Amino acid sequence: MRVIAAIGALSIGAVIGWLVRYFIRRFHSLGCFSAARGSPVRMTSSSETETRILKFAGTAVLSVWEHGKLQESSYHLAACLFLLALAGCAASGPPFSRASDPNPPEALVYVYRGANQISSGVQATFTLDGKKFLETYQMGYTHFYVPEGKHVLGAWYGTEASRPLRITADFAGGKTYYVKLDITNVRRAGSTTYYDKVLRLVPASEALNELRNYKFQVNSLTVKEAPR
Repeated sequence: MRVIAAIGALSIGAVIGWLVRYFIRRFHSLGCFSAARGSPVRMTSSSETETRILKFAGTAVLSVWEHGKLQESSYHLAACLFLLALAGCAASGPPFSRASDPNPPEALVYVYRGANQISSGVQATFTLDGKKFLETYQMGYTHFYVPEGKHVLGAWYGTEASRPLRITADFAGGKTYYVKLDITNVRRAGSTTYYDKVLRLVPASEALNELRNYKFQVNSLTVKEAPR
């Protein structure tokens, strides 16, 4: 049994190692390990991610060797694959920090991209009144000030610029608003996954609770440097 367990452990290790390298290179080709264009924010490098995931793979193999049962490694393997899915494709930068309160006649607007594995390997693009001002991976946010009145915010994932999501909001001077791009209502029908993409205004309490774990991204509107 010990010999069989050892062979099984080596096989699992080889498979995990191959999968890690394959997906790391795949994510790298999608841009998951490089900063958004025009942004000084550093993303996790592929080598750092690979090292991190291979440590999990080693734990899985070790579990098989010590316990002599392949099923003992299932939890470690699941954790490894989950980390692989997350790695490299989340925004990196300074932690969330509140901006200064807006002075009338300007309003303060936060925009952020929700954390979701669907479309996590591509950037999301945000626009204000038709002008692109931000590209970010999941869990990235930024803020800017706009003159009071009606403005149109748009967003899309990856190469979907021809089908942007849009909302029109009437911003009041001296007020703060939060806009979130997210994927909701995920559901399965057989082997097909369906979901809804939404761009919406969210209450301050909801937004601030989520933004605690988000990373600041420089935009091309009013913010020229990261908050201190």
